[in-house]
Amino acid sequence: MNRLGWRAWQQFTQAHVHLYRLSGGRLGGKFRGSPVLLLDHVGRKSGKRHTSPLIYVEVYAPYEDCQRKTERDIPVIVLERA
Repeated sequence: MNRLGWRAWQQFTQAHVHLYRLSGGRLGGKFRGSPVLLLDHVGRKSGKRHTSPLIYVEVYAPYEDCQRKTERDIPVIVLERA
């Protein structure tokens, strides 16, 4: 992705986060039918706070079953409820 594309993506992401927070998740809470969560994190080197919108899917089957059904290698983060 070139610089112009990266900047456009950053602006889109910032606008999405802002809209999501202003509406309490009513706007921007779904992307193509999948729920979106906002992940707050701190940059490892910069120490700056960031917020990233992430699409997630609730999975009720064991992780191994889901991994077997994927056709390609997709990065997956498994979050467990406390």
